Amino acid sequence: MTIEEKIKEIHNGDEQQLDFIFSNSKRIIVEAAAGYGKTRTMISKIAYLLSTKKIPNPKIILVLTFSVNAAYKIKTEVKSELPSLIDINSKINVDDKVYVSNYHGVCRRILRRYGKKISTNLLKVDSLISFDDSSTTGFQSNKIKLDYNKIEFLNKYNEAVKVNNRKFVVENFVGYNKIIIEEILPQGFIPFNSLITLTVMLLKNFPTVQLMYQKIFPCIFIDEFQDTNLLSYGLIKQLVGEQTSVYLLGDSLQRIYGFIGAIPDILNVAKTDFNMEYITLENNYRFKDNPSMLLLDYNIRRNAESLLEPNITENAAIKLTLLDNQEHESNFVVAKAKQILDADTDTKVAILFRGRNNNTKRILSEFDNSELQYFYAIFSDEDPQYKLYHSQAANLLSEKLSKEYFSKRMCKRFAKSLRDKFKDDNPTFNSLNSLVDILIETLFTTFYNLDEEEKISLLKDTFDGMGLKQYIEYVPVPIILTTIHGAKGLEWGYVIMPDMEQNSLPNYYGGCKDCKFDSDCNFKFNEDNKYQLIDELSVFYVGFTRARKQVYFTASKLALGSKGNEREKNISCLLSLKGIK
Repeated sequence: MTIEEKIKEIHNGDEQQLDFIFSNSKRIIVEAAAGYGKTRTMISKIAYLLSTKKIPNPKIILVLTFSVNAAYKIKTEVKSELPSLIDINSKINVDDKVYVSNYHGVCRRILRRYGKKISTNLLKVDSLISFDDSSTTGFQSNKIKLDYNKIEFLNKYNEAVKVNNRKFVVENFVGYNKIIIEEILPQGFIPFNSLITLTVMLLKNFPTVQLMYQKIFPCIFIDEFQDTNLLSYGLIKQLVGEQTSVYLLGDSLQRIYGFIGAIPDILNVAKTDFNMEYITLENNYRFKDNPSMLLLDYNIRRNAESLLEPNITENAAIKLTLLDNQEHESNFVVAKAKQILDADTDTKVAILFRGRNNNTKRILSEFDNSELQYFYAIFSDEDPQYKLYHSQAANLLSEKLSKEYFSKRMCKRFAKSLRDKFKDDNPTFNSLNSLVDILIETLFTTFYNLDEEEKISLLKDTFDGMGLKQYIEYVPVPIILTTIHGAKGLEWGYVIMPDMEQNSLPNYYGGCKDCKFDSDCNFKFNEDNKYQLIDELSVFYVGFTRARKQVYFTASKLALGSKGNEREKNISCLLSLKGIK
């Protein structure tokens, strides 16, 4: 059987997937929603390129993605799937032909080899301690000596990245790197963002190095492209040459990291910048046997395309339970979770929150009073405790690696040291300690085929990138309480989404503040708040698509205000979108 026949059989006649896989075009954007077969399609495209000798030796396919865990999951899938697609006689070594990483991982690789051209301190880039320079906390906790005005400048640079202030980022690029090179690196530290800025500087200042990497990586795949920020996009522009094949995969409706810098409308920006074709995958395989969820998915995507006049012909029925107050709502959420698990003992249930509020506390308390076992993961990238834990873990890991040989036993001693350091009765620290145990176990089971350098990089990048929440999917507990942002990229059998009231989802500042809403759900928006509304719709979409089988929404007629007083609230306009009843 030829490679073409194998691929056609695997993809079962999916025209859009096959169009992408067999296309001769060197630049394609693939818009693919959750459950539309994006990863499977990307792997087949890689196999087709390798088997048809489109990537001659010693060239390498570069695969980049947003998160550390996603990168290594893709790498594992590529290594397990490609041999069955590619003729064994072709003698293709996957490790030699495909390099899968996140943005910071590929930057470490480049700086490890050529960083000495801009600073001899980068000769030991792997032993430099990473830290977060977006606030004064990172400098204080690491006892880094630096003039306060310069610390403030570094903080402002990070903030500019988060709010997409391209002008400030570009104009102060040299100044930012100058402080890093002259005053931070000599002290044995490296800010996490500077891994990218220093790599961009290296490639810009040394065209021969840039050209070499453009030739080494003649083909680049980027997954979850909708999450790209200004720094990552700057790196991509340096790696893409005139002859580079570029394949960008993502979903504009899953862009929920705007608050930390994901560029608005980045897919269309890249389409113009790189002169790319556009293919949209159309078949939802996650919900193919669930007509109600399939229709809900379809209608929400049509609303995102046109908030005022979506192209919808059939209403999708949602499972909304409206309770009298938040006490009744919290009772219902716990009872519903128990009912689901009683009926389906092999499944898992996720309770997804927009954020922490009074109702979150009520629901948590209700679970505490029940006999149900749950895992607490109601934290975000911006939580001080979440950031502190990762920072301290990164420092402790560097210390361990400088004194001991890397092994599973060393990793377990590292985990014990973390538990001793964060042993107070704190739900966030307790959960993060558990996730470290899971990360280490995963490292030596699921990712057993990674070499030692890759395993060390995975650990470092997880802590540097504050990525422990990505391992929630491996938690062996039937009920997970987490945020929608923390759940991105994960999935469970069932999802319950509480707090579906106006000002909660959509969030007041993100969607309701400048949006007039009436009972007929007529959005009144202008260009200034258009993206804010779409961002809130994206959060809603990501939340419900975490469910493989069914999602349940709850809301209360009376919601507790910030001062404890009860007040009447409208149901979320997201539950009154056109085509939803």
